Amino acid sequence: MDKSKYKYIDTKEYDRVFVTSDIQGEYTHLKRALEKAGFTKQDVLIICGDIVDKGRSNIDTLNYIRRLTEEYNVYVLMGNRDYMYSLMKSESERELNFFLSYAKKNPNSLYSEMCLKAGVELKYDAKTVKILVSQYKNEIDFLSSLPVILETDDFYFVHAGLKNENIYEQDINACLTMRDFISVEHTFSKYCVVGHVPVCNLHNDMSDVLPYIDTQRRKLFIDGGLTTVNGGKLNLLYLPDRNAENYELISV
Repeated sequence: MDKSKYKYIDTKEYDRVFVTSDIQGEYTHLKRALEKAGFTKQDVLIICGDIVDKGRSNIDTLNYIRRLTEEYNVYVLMGNRDYMYSLMKSESERELNFFLSYAKKNPNSLYSEMCLKAGVELKYDAKTVKILVSQYKNEIDFLSSLPVILETDDFYFVHAGLKNENIYEQDINACLTMRDFISVEHTFSKYCVVGHVPVCNLHNDMSDVLPYIDTQRRKLFIDGGLTTVNGGKLNLLYLPDRNAENYELISV
């Protein structure tokens, strides 16, 4: 894995460490959660990917989070949906077609919103992509530049999961898309915090949005299924120490 896709931060300088994931175009939930938490410039927030698509306000969500990163201590990781937009800049016909196929299957998307707000007819072709890349350069560059793994002294953070703790040997696609992280047998030296898979699937209860913890292998799953399940929530966790079981939860 390219070293640019890994980031380390020292959280000792911050008062509180918060984490969330899978906002998926619903920034008002994040805004309400941060207000409930009393989030300040002395705190740090880590977002474990998938900030766009599926929701109703993808451009507004992206711009809101971009502003947070400029004004507060907010670190955003790449999710599988965020990654797709980096392909809009690709010179590979195969990668571009892969993106267009994805966009066509996801009507509530950043792509469709960009077309609407730019006054461009919604078409799934290279010409339309080129227009949008020009008009939304800053937004697409932001998504393309996101790291995949963030590490602190107490935690690993990634969208979908890690195979082990050999950071630079990780496969980026697996970090963004693996759905069987719960089955990875590696026991981590510190908790690995992920989104991607709604926790109700792990609880085997579609109404259960509480974070799921594997205390034996040190894994913490936090995706409350905001846009993917009926009654889904955005989970914002305060992590007071390296023991993930001590989290404090705000669900909105």
